[in-house]
Amino acid sequence: MPSITSRKTEQSRRLQQRAESMIPGGVNSPVRAFGSVGGDPPFIVRGKGSHIWDADENEFIDYIGSWGPLILGHAEPNVLDAIVGGLRELPSVDLKKLPRMADYAEWGEATSRGLGWEAETFLTIYNDNRKEATEKVLDDSPLANALLTVSRKGINQSFTPLNLYRALS
Repeated sequence: MPSITSRKTEQSRRLQQRAESMIPGGVNSPVRAFGSVGGDPPFIVRGKGSHIWDADENEFIDYIGSWGPLILGHAEPNVLDAIVGGLRELPSVDLKKLPRMADYAEWGEATSRGLGWEAETFLTIYNDNRKEATEKVLDDSPLANALLTVSRKGINQSFTPLNLYRALS
């Protein structure tokens, strides 16, 4: 691997300049902007396992996880197999009821089928997790608890704030 001071940078520099003409700093996150550190950032074009390559074919060890949430490495064969299986199954996925984030749910369902899961297994798990998360948020919300108290007591909902306060006290 070349040292950072002797690496080629022509293609990365050209791509970075092009990106900067479209996106402030050339990246979609201020954390990854190189303006404050100087130099030419590597413009990463591919990865395999823990290694990444920039547009100039400089190889790096990706200690940061692709500078984002890449916990499974780059081009991990089992992940690629899951993606291929999902792409193969995607045309046959027809969700009867579209949940929130329908594209994610559809892709998850296709990928799970590609991995050999029964139809609607992913969707069931997804919906159960969403329901549990919603219940936890509502349980922790003072406002939600107050509204549930009002609805359980059958209090007339055309009351004033003072009447609401009295009903909840």
